Formats: sequence, C-alpha cells, structure tokens
Amino acid sequence: MKNSEILETTASEDLLSNECFERHLAHYSHLPWLQDLKRNAWEQFNHIPMPKRVNEEWRFSDLKNFSIEGYQFPHAKIGYERVDIGRLSSIITDFSGRMIFEDNHILCHDYVDSALRAKGVIWEPLSEAFENHPDLIQKYFLKQQTHLGSQKFYHLNIAYAHAGAFLYVPKGV
Repeated sequence: MKNSEILETTASEDLLSNECFERHLAHYSHLPWLQDLKRNAWEQFNHIPMPKRVNEEWRFSDLKNFSIEGYQFPHAKIGYERVDIGRLSSIITDFSGRMIFEDNHILCHDYVDSALRAKGVIWEPLSEAFENHPDLIQKYFLKQQTHLGSQKFYHLNIAYAHAGAFLYVPKGV
C-alpha cells in the first residue's frame, strides 16, 4: 500500500484515538512482525506520561499551550502542488537517487541508478522497503536507540512510522 493511501485512511481522524491507530495498523496485516513492533510502541506511548518542565530535557520548554490532542494527519498534496514542490526541490541536478517528502507524504522518488542497483544498493521509500525487503528491514529498522528527549514521542513515531527513506549499501560497495 502506498504512503498516500495509508495516510488518507487516517486523515481527518484524531491521531491519538485507538480507532485511528488500528486503521493504520490494519495496512500491515501481512507483516505481523511490523504490526507487533507498532502495537508495542503504541502501548508504550499510551503508558508514558506527557513530558513536564521538571524533566531535564524539557526544562526550558513552555508546555502550557503544548497539546497533541486533536492532531490529524495532513492531506497529501495533489496535482500542481506536487509538481511545484518537486520543481522547487531540484537545485541539485547530479544525484544517484532522490526522494522528496512533505507532511509525511512522498512527493517524488528517483530510484538509485542502475549501476548502483546492480551492486546491491537499495534506495526506496520505507513503505516500499517494508514490502520488498522485510528481512533487511527487520535486521536494521530501529535497532539503534535514539535520544530525542522524550521516549513518549519516540514511541508515537514508531507506532505510525511509514514514510521515510531506506538506504542499504552492501559491505564492500
């Protein structure tokens, strides 16, 4: 399923609702390992309290007006909006592969050139890599812990992860 299809089914829904998450999760019913990863992250997100100023990483943040309640996924750009963003993002003309994202939607994807592809280099949107290279994704996806300042939002990111770039360069290439 394409990124835009996954997001369109959840657009106009509250991101924090179980119904929205379950609809997102249903798109990966053929990838039980990914569903398990996402479900665990969703449970962690719901279990961890919102950060407060007493938390070291948030001590300089004014959280009085900070809320993610009612947040909805943005709709994908269409037609001329996509073309215009692609045109404005074309300042680099010599590249081996390119992806342009906006608001969690992929707008443009130029696959890696054939010479690199022949050497085993993979350059795909994450949503395609989930489908095309599940063994590689399972081996490397989220294997390094990040330090974003809030485990709560780290888990929310994992729960809804679908847009992004996957680059695999075999050893020796």
